[in-house]
Amino acid sequence: IPERSSDGASAPLDTSLYERLADSIDVSHQDVPTLLHCLCKQVAATVAGDRHDEFGGPAAPLRFLAKRGGEGVDDGTDEGQQDGTVSGEMKMLQDFLDGAHAQLLLGDLPGLNLQGEVAQDDVAEGAAGMVSGAGQSGVLDGLEDGSLVLPCLDRASCLHASDQLPGSVSLVAEVQRLLSHVRLPGVQRSGFPEVTPWNPAHRSALRNRFYSFMPGFSIVEIERMLLLSGFEQLLESAQPERSWNLEDRIFHEKIPAPLLVQVLSAAIQQEYLLDTKYDERHDCLLIALHCRGLRGRSLWHSWQGDLLSEQNAAPGSLCSEPTFNDWWQLISGEAGGGEGGGGARASAAPPSKVLKSDARAMGYCRVLEQVVLPADGSAILSTAIQRGLRETFPRPSEEQEGEFVAPPRTEQKTVRVLKDGMSFGVSTDAAWQRTAAGLRAAREERDRLRADAEAARAAALAEREQANAARAANGLPPAEDHGEPEDLPQGPPPEPEPSSPSERRLEDLQLGQFWAAFPGGGRCSVRLHHERPWYVEGATLSDGSVARPSVNFVYAPASGYLLQVLGDGTVMQTFPPQACAEAVRRQRASSPAGPRPGGDGDVEVSRTVTPLGVLARELLSGRREVHHPDGTRAFRNPTLQELRGRTEHRRQVGEGGTPMVRFLEELVAAYAHSADWLAAGTPPTPNAKAAGLPGHWVVSRRDGRAFGRAPLLEEAEAEPVAGEGDGEGDAIAAEPAAAVKDPASTLRDLLYGSVLEEEGVVEYEIDPISVSSFMDPHTGQHVTTSGDAVILVDDMDASCSICVLSDGTRITSRSGPSMQVTIEHGTLATIACQIDDSGSSPVAQLAITCADGASLRVTPQTLFRARLFPTDGSAESASSNASVLLRRPEGTLLLSKGSGEVVVLGRPDVEALGEQGALDAAEGLAGAYWALLDGDKICMRDAEGTEVEVGGDRTVRCKVPGTDPETCRTPRCRVPATAYGCPEVSSLPQPEGIMQPRLLVVYGDGEAEELLSASVARGLLRRAGGDPRAMVAPGEPMGSPMDRCKCHTIYRTVVADPAKVPMEPLELPPTVAGPSDFAASGAGTQRTYTEFRQLIEYPAIGRQERAAFLDARARFDAREAAHRAEHAAYGEGLRARRPTKQGQEAKEVMPAEGGA
Repeated sequence: IPERSSDGASAPLDTSLYERLADSIDVSHQDVPTLLHCLCKQVAATVAGDRHDEFGGPAAPLRFLAKRGGEGVDDGTDEGQQDGTVSGEMKMLQDFLDGAHAQLLLGDLPGLNLQGEVAQDDVAEGAAGMVSGAGQSGVLDGLEDGSLVLPCLDRASCLHASDQLPGSVSLVAEVQRLLSHVRLPGVQRSGFPEVTPWNPAHRSALRNRFYSFMPGFSIVEIERMLLLSGFEQLLESAQPERSWNLEDRIFHEKIPAPLLVQVLSAAIQQEYLLDTKYDERHDCLLIALHCRGLRGRSLWHSWQGDLLSEQNAAPGSLCSEPTFNDWWQLISGEAGGGEGGGGARASAAPPSKVLKSDARAMGYCRVLEQVVLPADGSAILSTAIQRGLRETFPRPSEEQEGEFVAPPRTEQKTVRVLKDGMSFGVSTDAAWQRTAAGLRAAREERDRLRADAEAARAAALAEREQANAARAANGLPPAEDHGEPEDLPQGPPPEPEPSSPSERRLEDLQLGQFWAAFPGGGRCSVRLHHERPWYVEGATLSDGSVARPSVNFVYAPASGYLLQVLGDGTVMQTFPPQACAEAVRRQRASSPAGPRPGGDGDVEVSRTVTPLGVLARELLSGRREVHHPDGTRAFRNPTLQELRGRTEHRRQVGEGGTPMVRFLEELVAAYAHSADWLAAGTPPTPNAKAAGLPGHWVVSRRDGRAFGRAPLLEEAEAEPVAGEGDGEGDAIAAEPAAAVKDPASTLRDLLYGSVLEEEGVVEYEIDPISVSSFMDPHTGQHVTTSGDAVILVDDMDASCSICVLSDGTRITSRSGPSMQVTIEHGTLATIACQIDDSGSSPVAQLAITCADGASLRVTPQTLFRARLFPTDGSAESASSNASVLLRRPEGTLLLSKGSGEVVVLGRPDVEALGEQGALDAAEGLAGAYWALLDGDKICMRDAEGTEVEVGGDRTVRCKVPGTDPETCRTPRCRVPATAYGCPEVSSLPQPEGIMQPRLLVVYGDGEAEELLSASVARGLLRRAGGDPRAMVAPGEPMGSPMDRCKCHTIYRTVVADPAKVPMEPLELPPTVAGPSDFAASGAGTQRTYTEFRQLIEYPAIGRQERAAFLDARARFDAREAAHRAEHAAYGEGLRARRPTKQGQEAKEVMPAEGGA
């Protein structure tokens, strides 16, 4: 345990190689094996102390080059990199781990070498191993588009088919090499006996003996029944409380041996329990991934390790219980010392920092888990990870029921719901907790002041009564009552009390946050936007019938482009930092011009779309650009203070030294070295006005006319001017100038503009933008091109207008019964804004299409008479609580109603009722999960009436009909890896409708197959039939001996490159289409491959077939038992008997080994 420095500072870690390798792969294609590979490369390079070349591999180690006399130091090459293996890399990694383990136990002892003694040849081999993939190409390179065919189970090849690491290294090969080191049951005969009990001939004879008991059945059918019987026995041993019948597992899916690791890894991530059984008849390992459901639908189990494990635990326990002497022997170096074993470690004194480590803080590790299995097929997991002990014995003053359980010192709890491949949950909103605590403290302070004022008033009145009593005692009349004294402190007014059920105290609100994780890497979060107050400032009550907090809905696809929906219906898309940094690096490397707002390097970081189709873009420098559907556009450059603030903010969030921060620093320097036009009293040049004065809005119309608007400031500040001098956009700036007596008149005079008092701005004219306009005689389209690289295309009947921006963004506006504005980019999500005027009032909707196949429907809503009604999202009927419907490609629906209610509908319900039917019936639909953010909980009621509630405080409550949840106490879970149930529900029947198990069989040669139920397999075929990109070849007959089986194959065309949203074709006039291919195409050609999945359907097993098999199995077992008894009786007559004395029985003499 290394000591930390006193100032808390630590040496910076070198992560440049890791970042360079990870950044070379698109965010949507980054998975755990990819990042682990990049991390291993960084660790190997760090341990070896190597310098990195431009391909991500190490150059020659400095100490190795020094031993060679400095040869190669200048050019940074290493001959050993060309012909080596990964042995050196693995050896260096092993030495590093051994050294880290020694440092953990012994501390910083003298002479400890963490890197170990690595020979020169090993270093060269390690360096060569790191670039062993050099020269390899991607999977798709050299192949025609669509000619590559990959199995669906090979997720690594399907995900990384188009990915390459620096140096043309195939990422697929590196990921597969890493996966080859993963150990799972069945992989490389893990879980098989070390010595096979039967040889192939013995197994063949055993199989042939059983075939005669089932005449009329094919060998394939008999072997499958035996396999299902083995799985039934395995599941019954794992879940003895229920019986199993697996006759519906009539579909099998073959798993090649190289893909077994990927299939098992993906299956284990679904939080199943795992049980295995070796079948000597087939020399295979049966693997069952299942969820165990006890009575009451709740189960508890635990894992214990370290000091909590019993001393006589089974070999599978994590570790034994060490004593103090064991630890002392270990850290002192005397363990295993003896003669020749002492060395430097034996003579070294044990470091004090190890003795200061308290086992009550570092050990006693435990994991407790509660599993709730409702009847809808979902699972709720509550996991508590505990470490350390807070108390080691019970307090004398406390009454202890049963055995004392020491409370943990550290505990981390998580609760998640698993349903249809997704996981979701709710957590308490910590930000609102702090706000509510502040409101509660303010109310308590007012109560205290009010109580003090009342006490002072009571004391004054009591003093007056005493004075009157004294006057009466002296025969004097009482003093004249002038009311309460004026100098008494007046306390705050009384707190208002709720007058209706819809009114509640703000401090009593419990707000939560909903989160969800989808298959494929998509993420979603929903929270109440309480930072925007929905109540009157200073109020203590909230009336839900008058105003409700808006909802902030966030969806993050695997690509990393964050999509956020606000309560007013606007949609904001945020670019990932990795994409921004790469774009800045690429643009600055290819541009010789200096930094300026809106120039090369000033990349887009976010964009916002309003319900009316207005696009607002924000660039890295803080420059804002607004584009209207009619072609009107505006932009605003940042001020010097704003630019400095953005630069400092990015430094604080840990982006210092990145290309983005370097660009901002260069831009700030360019601003600071420019002239001060306002302080000097000289008007800016026309070029500076056209480029945009800092803090001023520049508005331009379709016809090229432009004008600027500057806000009226009480104290004018000098700001930089973009575009002064050479017309290339050089920025000029200055330090703040002195206050001007009349800022409005000064700006008006310098800018030659006029003051608009109502709007509080100064408006001035700018030189018009050059515009070229013409009409194509063949198509009738009216085309306008402008000097700011904007193309406008209008149809002849003015029914469609298209605006193409310089970055490829396309804004399409269509008129008709309903106005529709579509904003497309290709990389980003496509947003279609539609306003329907057919009803009594216009209604707006936004349809969003994401690259991962998900879609969102946003409906702006406003609150009226305690109900939410759709609106058009305009300023006159602004939206306050927009609703969002998320459709996932796997069929799951997630609906945010706009005021804190989130509904999760599974794929089976959507397929059975349809999308609209499921949404209409969600209120009373069994199995639908409701997240109540204003309440901090998730509720669900299944078809059997079981009610489940998940709280944001990581608690799970399950109420089964006919039981009282208060009487069901959580068991102690004394024995690890043992299922515990609630004893109060022992009279209930076994629950049905739990998650179905996954069954896999791994044969001795590494090949495997998974047994699928008929409902799961037919669901896959049905969904593939409805996919326009897929083709299904159903029911193909197979040859002998599987002539009664059928083969179903699914072919699907998949895009190998990072996913993009397809854009509508744009037909431009021939005079424009040539130079505007970038705008017409929208996105480059993407490479594709064919993904296939094959299912084998076996004949159905009916009641007669099952009865015949059970009868044959019973007769076969009886025959085998009789045969073994008969075989054991051989030689009974050859046994000799010893003579006995009188009164003693004769003793049997057993023959000696090898003879009688």
